[in-house]
Amino acid sequence: MIDIYTIASKPQHIMDHCRLHKKFKYNPSFQAHPGMHLPILIKDGETSRLVMANWGIVPSNGTEQVNVIDTGSILRTPPFNVLMKTQRCAILANCFFGLHKEELYLIRLIRPRLFCIGGIYVEKDNSYFFSMLKTESADVLGGIMEDMPLIFTPERLHIWLQSEHTFTIMNFASKAGGHWFDFFKVDKDILASTSNDKNLLVPLGMSLQQMQRRNDKLSELDFQDERANRKSMKH
Repeated sequence: MIDIYTIASKPQHIMDHCRLHKKFKYNPSFQAHPGMHLPILIKDGETSRLVMANWGIVPSNGTEQVNVIDTGSILRTPPFNVLMKTQRCAILANCFFGLHKEELYLIRLIRPRLFCIGGIYVEKDNSYFFSMLKTESADVLGGIMEDMPLIFTPERLHIWLQSEHTFTIMNFASKAGGHWFDFFKVDKDILASTSNDKNLLVPLGMSLQQMQRRNDKLSELDFQDERANRKSMKH
């Protein structure tokens, strides 16, 4: 994986799917990079709330900014081991990226299009900072990347933020076999883009209109599959 992702969902969509009650505004980031100011969800009593945070944590015992942390070693790495237990966050995302043999891939979930990436955060002088968590790649993505963000759907948000049990927390880092992924090649200009360009998210060789037709087809296939599953559950 590489340190870039996309979050461009409309605020109301985020509120509906993440069960947020307080309205907010943010600027969509089609190419979110470390150092940017981005929306995350943190624990707020028995619920969650959205805050804007800078991507990257500089530990108090070091000088190098940490953008991504491996879940395989985090419990042995202070001070991140403490943050993993007490200050987890959910990074809102629509897709992430992987680089393989000089080709760049965009990876997303077929459904839901809005998902969460596990992270940890710190608060300093009324400002928030976060680092993303990574884990072993799902089998279907093994051909293009060795590791990937720790992802989960909004339905599991409450468990991620509220659980006090280490086993439950670390279970999120298991292979993402329960998710249906869609991935395709995109322009490598994304790696250096500072223009926040939505057009760079289109598959190579496609127009925006062609991509929309592709999305509609994927949604229809997903709907048909779910309908078939529901019918089978009735018998």
